[in-house]
This record gives sequence, structure tokens and C-alpha cells, in this order.
Amino acid sequence: MPLNRLLFVCMCLFFCETYSQNIEASLHFDTDTFSIGKICKASLTISHPDSISIIFPQKKDAFTPFEWVSQEIVPSKTKGNMVKDVVIYRLQSFDISPKQALTLRYHYMQGGDTITESISSDSLKLQYRIAENDSLKSLTFKGYEEIIAIDEPPNTLLIAFFSIAILAILVILFVSVRKPITSYFRRQLILREWGNIRRQLAKLRSQKIPQSTYLDELNKIWKDVFAKENYISLRSLTTPELIPFIEEQAHLSAEQKALLIHTARTSDKVIYANIPVETAEIEQISLGIHGVLEALFQQKLKV
Repeated sequence: MPLNRLLFVCMCLFFCETYSQNIEASLHFDTDTFSIGKICKASLTISHPDSISIIFPQKKDAFTPFEWVSQEIVPSKTKGNMVKDVVIYRLQSFDISPKQALTLRYHYMQGGDTITESISSDSLKLQYRIAENDSLKSLTFKGYEEIIAIDEPPNTLLIAFFSIAILAILVILFVSVRKPITSYFRRQLILREWGNIRRQLAKLRSQKIPQSTYLDELNKIWKDVFAKENYISLRSLTTPELIPFIEEQAHLSAEQKALLIHTARTSDKVIYANIPVETAEIEQISLGIHGVLEALFQQKLKV
């Protein structure tokens, strides 16, 4: 290999390695203990060259075992060609694990590729608020030693016979009306749930908001419906993780599966790549999601 070409390759490798080494991230809480439901703050600090753009975790990302409440972006500080970005997240946890730590993922562009890195915090200890009551230790049990005489009621056999007869009648009535009553209340519950979903979709379509926000809220609606059906969480899944789940849904047609996959991919393009799409395509996706969810609830009513 010519000497000039070898020198060029070495310089490229050196600068790529230098970029990755110049990115430093840290994640710290403002406390070392937490209480259930009480808000705590976590600061994610990333120092990087000014030629690199950092994508911080957002509300839709996973903050397990914590729940995102709000966030504050601290103004960037520049020193030479290095930039220091800080985002403060307000979080709360309802998990009762004695120790909990937070792991976040952030992204940056390098050489035309999107690089994903993870950063973890130190563990927080659960602060128990239930204090021990020493006065309870001094309590003693005092039994009642005198035998209480109870007179046997008259006509015991007759009372037992009528009790059994009444119980049998109640059981027969319950068995005969249980199915139609259960079916009625189940149908009302499904209709009420579909009405709520339909109102959410209508409200979303009436709002004049950016495409990224619109698609993000639309994804939350249909993902929550499918998550409830399958007893899993779908909001934190990436599109490559979501596609196998969609393809496994036997009750969906090929067109419905293709629509959901197209919606997820279009959302990635608009939200993460910041590439807008035509308004007509957004409207078509919205109407398609409405049709998929309506068909899903119609199937539930027939079961």
C-alpha cells in the first residue's frame, strides 16, 4: 500500500477514535435515597465536540423503574470546541425495590451513523416512612376463660332444610342469569372503552400541533390498546422490536399489519430524523389507525 494512502487511513481512524473519546457522560441524582411517589431529580451531563449533535432521552423513552414527570434543559456551556449540555429530569418511582438505579440511552451522529450509548446512575435506597411503635411490644393477650353457655335453637333441622332450599334457589338463579348479565356488562365496558379511544383520536385530529407531536400521541393511543390486550408495555419498544410483535398478531390482516409498521417507520422518520411528510399521508395514517382500532373492538364485541 502506498505510504500516502496508509497515512490517510491512519488519520481517519485517529480522528474517529478521538471523537468517541471526547464524548463524556454522567448521570447523577440529587439525593441518595427516595420515597415512593416523591419526586427526585436526575441530571444527565454530556460533554462533546461542538461538531456533534446529542439526542437526549425524551418523555417517550424508558425511565424504568422511574416514571418521567418533567424535564428542564440547562443552557449549554462552550469552552473551546467542547460543549457541555445538561438536562435535569424530574422523576418519581412507585416501585418498592429496596435499591433502584436509572439507565438512560442517548444518541449522536458519527460518520453518517447514529451511535447509541447508555449511562447508569448510582443506586438509590428506598426510604421507609413507617416507624416502629415500641408501645405495641408491651401489649399482652388476655384470654377469656369462662365458658359461655349457648342454648340450641329450636327446629334446627327445619331451619337447615329451608336454608339449603333457599341457597339452592339462589344458586340456580345465579347460574341462569350470570351469563347474560356478564355479557351485557362486558359489552358496555367494551363500548365505553371504544368511545374513549374514539374521542382521543378526534381530539388529536382537531389539534394544530407539529407532525412529530401528532405521530407520537397517535402511537401512544394504538400501542396502549394493543398493550392492554397482550398484557405488555409497547411504548418503550423500538420499531425493530415492535415489528415482530405486530406480525405475531393473528387477528390482524396483512393490510392492517402493514399499516401499523408503516406508521411506526414514518414516526421514526419524522420524530428522530426530523424529516416532514405530506399532510395527506398523516391524515391517511390517522384514518387507517382509526379503522384498525375500530375493527379490533368490533371483534371483541363478537366474542
